[in-house]
Amino acid sequence: MISATTYGLNQQSQVGEVNYSSRLNWMKPPEGILKLNCDGAVSRENMASCGGVIRDSDGRFVVAFTGKLGMCSILKSELWAILHGLRILVNRNLGRQVIIESDSSTTVRLVNEGCFGSHPYFDLV
Repeated sequence: MISATTYGLNQQSQVGEVNYSSRLNWMKPPEGILKLNCDGAVSRENMASCGGVIRDSDGRFVVAFTGKLGMCSILKSELWAILHGLRILVNRNLGRQVIIESDSSTTVRLVNEGCFGSHPYFDLV
């Protein structure tokens, strides 16, 4: 089973006149497990891209990727980021256990809980 978690890094928010920021540090995965950190992005023109980095349990770089997706939603680009990362893991036979980190709570929920066949992104999930 794939388990995804949600983390935000260097988030800055402004609430009224109070400005606050928080920082979470990247944590190494347990021994023998890889970690896929991925993200999707959509421009003002609705052009989407995705990317990710895979590191080992010592925090060493394994592989990174980026991809242009064309026009799509941010949710779809986040899902594509996970799918591309998983394809790389499988195609390169890099490991059987992976922790996926994303900054999208909706994407994480879809990966962990699934969705109905009528969901527009069912095939990606």
